Amino acid sequence: MKLDVKKISGEDSGRKVELPADIFGITPNDHAVYLAVKAERANKRHGTHNTLERSAVSGTTKKPWKQKGTGGARAGSVKTPLWPGGAITFGPHPHLYKKDTNVKVKRLARKSALTYKANDSKILVVEDFHTLCAEAPKTKSVFEVLTNLGLVSETKKVQKVLMLVDKDRKDEKEARAYDNFKKSCRNIPGLKVSVTKNASTYEIMNADYVLFHETALKNVATAFGAAAE
Repeated sequence: MKLDVKKISGEDSGRKVELPADIFGITPNDHAVYLAVKAERANKRHGTHNTLERSAVSGTTKKPWKQKGTGGARAGSVKTPLWPGGAITFGPHPHLYKKDTNVKVKRLARKSALTYKANDSKILVVEDFHTLCAEAPKTKSVFEVLTNLGLVSETKKVQKVLMLVDKDRKDEKEARAYDNFKKSCRNIPGLKVSVTKNASTYEIMNADYVLFHETALKNVATAFGAAAE
């Protein structure tokens, strides 16, 4: 499958890039995607929820009133779960939600996610434009590029876009431009920027469009191929 490389103006540059068939043209594995997304979502949970049992509730251990003669129900503790302010029965306590996923499954899941996007024509390739922010962060410039690419609605709302870039910036000037570019993108709701090799299955599946910088797509075999993990 070949895609046109877009200019930042939204026009075709006249260049085409080949999407590797072993990454964008495989038979998708739904179960691998399910396992990867489930693990990613679970691993983001902190598991800090907590409730108090009877032994942890503050208060006196004294019997509220005598056992007989009051005409009311018997009571042995103010900490009982039956009373307001008392303990919680079988409530949650802190624990880990961490789930492990096999390396081969994670690799297959990411390839499957990219194949789904490619089949739905939801992958775009644009020439690198992080240099627009070479001197300082410029959110307006990034927003204009997204508008030119047709990723902004009439109500000025950006669709969910995962932008994949190449972070190999050995030159100091390039590195500064990349940092400014990331700051510019942070101000745009719906836009997520990630280094290609760090993109997760959930991020790919959750996005309406996957937008590759041209240099990032050239390195996609290294990022998602057999040597990715």
